[in-house]
Amino acid sequence: MLSYTDIPKVISVTLSLLNFTLGWLIFKSGMFYKPRPMKEVIDKGIRRFVIPFVIFSLIGESLMYIRYFSEEPTVAGAIIKGIKEASIALFAGGSLPGNLPLWFLLSLFGAKIIFSYCMNHRNYWLLACVLIVAPLDYISGLKLPYYLANTSSALAFYAMGYLLRDFKPRSHLTVILLTGLWLAIAIFMPTGIDMRNNACSTGNYFLWYPTTLVAILAINTLFRRYRITIRPMSHIGRNSMTYYVMHWPVILLVWHMWFLDTPHGTPWVAAVTLASLLLLPACNYLIRRSPIGKYV
Repeated sequence: MLSYTDIPKVISVTLSLLNFTLGWLIFKSGMFYKPRPMKEVIDKGIRRFVIPFVIFSLIGESLMYIRYFSEEPTVAGAIIKGIKEASIALFAGGSLPGNLPLWFLLSLFGAKIIFSYCMNHRNYWLLACVLIVAPLDYISGLKLPYYLANTSSALAFYAMGYLLRDFKPRSHLTVILLTGLWLAIAIFMPTGIDMRNNACSTGNYFLWYPTTLVAILAINTLFRRYRITIRPMSHIGRNSMTYYVMHWPVILLVWHMWFLDTPHGTPWVAAVTLASLLLLPACNYLIRRSPIGKYV
């Protein structure tokens, strides 16, 4: 099965610099938190997170069955294998093999529900208990179902976003120091955390939260203070949900065409990059003009 650990080492430096991105997305969501009735939070979350999770998981799973049918001698065997792998992946990891990154949608949804409930009821003890799940999972080595730890981490960044929503330093020196600190940490003290399974591949796990926060504050300050606009990035930002839910199916498509057990090497990276540049904008165009476009 294709997994995050198959990403070639050639892009490890880039990953170090961009390791904050998932935390940043959650942080930005927390910045816009407003007290709302739980029913409204859940109803909106189902539309925004659960329905896209189901739709795009099914799209990814349809691509997985290309491999299952090529590997199994019978149709029944392929279907059984698909159901078995999907069940294990969903229970242990919170997403299906056909679209592994969609764990993020349910994790953020869970964080929103927990934070809203705790704030509405002023239940800060429950909030604290959930926040320590991820560090305890890492320390203990129990390797609980992934969604328990990554929802805990998501809650931490969501809460940080809410608490630091008005952070707008006016001094140019503060901006320079934040940016310099972020780049220095990424280059000289790289920390690689797979938020999905709460695993540390590089650096110190407990430095992940503060170093990610520094990166988030640096990026937010740069874009908000100086109103930096980069057209391609603005386009991706406006359509980030579509690109996020479709990038894994594109990778799977290249994987199936390549017929590899373990993707590796420069040609593989080049093929995935080219396919992403060509197919993701096309997918975005078609999805935005289809009935499922209202869910992204």
